[in-house]
Amino acid sequence: MGQPEGWVAGWAEPEGWVPSWAEPEGWAGPNPRVGSQAGPNPRVGSLAGPNPRVGSQAGPNPRVGSLAGPNPRVGSLAGPSPRVGSQAGPNPRVGSQAGPSPRVGSLAGPNPRVGSLAGPSPRVGSLAGPSPRVGSQAGPSPRVGSLAGPNPRVGSQAGPNPRVGSLAGPNPRVGLQAGPSPRVGSQAGPSPRVGSQAGPSPRVGSLAGPSPRVGSLAGPNPRVGSLAGPNPRVGSQAGPSPRVGSQVGPSPRVRLQVGPSPRVRSCSFTLKPVNCPPQCPTISPRRRRQQRKETILTKTM
Repeated sequence: MGQPEGWVAGWAEPEGWVPSWAEPEGWAGPNPRVGSQAGPNPRVGSLAGPNPRVGSQAGPNPRVGSLAGPNPRVGSLAGPSPRVGSQAGPNPRVGSQAGPSPRVGSLAGPNPRVGSLAGPSPRVGSLAGPSPRVGSQAGPSPRVGSLAGPNPRVGSQAGPNPRVGSLAGPNPRVGLQAGPSPRVGSQAGPSPRVGSQAGPSPRVGSLAGPSPRVGSLAGPNPRVGSLAGPNPRVGSQAGPSPRVGSQVGPSPRVRLQVGPSPRVRSCSFTLKPVNCPPQCPTISPRRRRQQRKETILTKTM
């Protein structure tokens, strides 16, 4: 995995070494093999400007994340790295601020596949917890999530995310800051497959707004129940549910606490049901005599 801090690779040259292809002193411009303080570098990140292979402190990086700007694959807080670099501790593939990480760096502790601000996560994460593949401190990233802006693969603090939940807005696949998530755990409470801030959810949940695949605190959800409004697949706290009973209102498949149910209606002479339809022959002899008297009185009048 990682090498000890201060480790120097076998291919590293002695300090002060100058390659045969080096330019005379005072020469300025890009360097195809090693990063420099300013300007782009095709192989190693630098403090400023884009770097196609290693992240840098500012600007986009196609392979390694940086402190600011998008990063398609990995990122580190600062400093160049021939393939990946991090502020503290070695990282075989991706650097992180503290501790090694086999594939993606995180702010604290190792993570087998994705790093997050706190603790490991098997596939996805949010502000505190997992991140599906990588993450960076700011700015969107096509492959790695960030704290702000949308991310196609990892959730962020604000805006929609097609694969991972975020703090606000809809999320099609995963839940977030509080409560469980179908594919990834979140800050509070375990969930076997899904969870939201309050109440269970069959697949996923989100803090606000509807989600086509995940339930939310308010509004309908076509696949997962929510705290309010109908849910076609899972029961919710209020309102009817076509497949699962809920606390209030009718349900076609499950007996409820309150109200009639289409499956429970049955007429019996010995045991009179609570919600018996009017066509049930359950009139007692006394009631029948009373009806006859009323009929006779009506005719005479």
